[in-house]
Formats: sequence, structure tokens, C-alpha cells
Amino acid sequence: KLDYVTCRRSSLHLGGSSALPSILLNVCVGVQAEWMAPEVLRNEPSDEKCDVFSYGVILWELCTLQQPWEGMNAMQVVGAVGFQSRRLDIPDNVDPAVAEIITRCWQTDPRARPSFAEIMAALKPLLKPVPANQAPRQRVQQAEG
Repeated sequence: KLDYVTCRRSSLHLGGSSALPSILLNVCVGVQAEWMAPEVLRNEPSDEKCDVFSYGVILWELCTLQQPWEGMNAMQVVGAVGFQSRRLDIPDNVDPAVAEIITRCWQTDPRARPSFAEIMAALKPLLKPVPANQAPRQRVQQAEG
């Protein structure tokens, strides 16, 4: 599991012109295609909006507790997401506001994706207050129950 987390982090937009970030990104493509934006999968220029796409996949994971594109190998994911514009199915039981954020994160045109500031502004109203006098463990149990 450690390699999974490490590689996922390194697959985020690394920017700059040094050779090292490009090498890291290319090493992770085969392993982490499930989280990558279409433009990255097509080896096109990218910016921070590719991170927004990846964040949408992470939100989907949190909502569904599933592995993205389970049962598909990396090359199948590259074809589906990068060249066929397919996206993961968002189940009907996902909060509509969260589903909308995920959908916006997955826009094919990176310029149409929200900024992280816009994502945070959309998520903030969805926060549920937890009484300050509750111990952290009680908060987790309450959230699970």
C-alpha cells in the first residue's frame, strides 16, 4: 500500500522544466492511470487542472469506497478515459452536491474544471458540525453510525 500512496502523490502535476518530475510522472502512468486526467494520459501539456481531475477521482473513491476502474488494466483505463472520454459512474446515493463537484472535476476541457478554491467553497457548506466537547474517537464513531 505504501507504493500506491507514494506513486499517487508523485502522479500529481509536478510542473517546472526539470527532467526529474517528467521521469517520475512517466514511471507512474502505468501504475496510476486510474487517477490521471485525460490530457496526462495522452501525454499532452498539463497544468494544475490535472490535479483537479485526480481529486475528483479521490472524491469518487471516498463516496463509493471502490477502486476506480476495477477490473481494468492500465492500458484499458488510458483508452477509456484518455481517448473515449469515459468517466466513472457516480451512484445515485452520492449527495447531489458532491456528485456535481465530481462531475465538474472530470470535465474533458481542463479550463472548464473548477479551481481548488472553488471546490473548497462548494464543499464547505456540506460540513456537518461536531460538538467541540466530544472526544475525537466519539466523533469518528458518531460519523460511522
